[in-house]
Amino acid sequence: MRNTLSYKAPLLYLFLCFLLNGCAKSTHQYEPPNVKEIRNSLHINPTTKDAWGELNNVLSEKSLSFRDIDTTFIASKNIHVETTTITYDFISNHPDKYVDCGESKNTFSNLSGKQIFKISPIGTGTLIGTSKEDFNPHSITRNSNLSGILKIKLNTATDHPIVTINAEYTINVVDKKSVSKNFNDLTDKTITIDNNKYQLSTNTPFLAIDSDIECIATGIIEGQIIEQLSSIEL
Repeated sequence: MRNTLSYKAPLLYLFLCFLLNGCAKSTHQYEPPNVKEIRNSLHINPTTKDAWGELNNVLSEKSLSFRDIDTTFIASKNIHVETTTITYDFISNHPDKYVDCGESKNTFSNLSGKQIFKISPIGTGTLIGTSKEDFNPHSITRNSNLSGILKIKLNTATDHPIVTINAEYTINVVDKKSVSKNFNDLTDKTITIDNNKYQLSTNTPFLAIDSDIECIATGIIEGQIIEQLSSIEL
């Protein structure tokens, strides 16, 4: 006797696949950041009688701000006389302006066509994919924020006083998944599927142990301080 179940199985699969949003599938590709060298030190002109005073004067005239590219960036300044160090505590809702974690490319396709979503692992945005457990599509909404501290240290122990600049970055990323059996309505259920923290500094990148993600500083914060101190540079 002919095995009707075996004969009908492929047809049943195609039928179910069509009903469940057109055989939807998704693929993921990751492009790491381009390694870059960041300048984070400078020598102060040795003719400067009071290097610490000059450092304070220059930095007191200007604030640490990036309002032309990021209105959520806020920094507060602290002066530590005993260690000849100036620090800035900072926060932002756009970590990808200051840290480069490469780019994720997610391709979603079904019978209706193909959609490509490009998003930083620490960026903010939405993409559509499929679940490993079934054919159901889902949208992932990613939100992230940045906090950190910038340390500007003056060392006068040498003939040429040197200023070193180092920023420490902490990035929190939350991914939430919306699941629905109807591709046109992805709001039935929302759950948090990932909550990651990335920590790095100016010259120490972040390398994930359990994934391919790599993060490096862009140098934009460090560069602004270098530019502000150029007037007293050797």
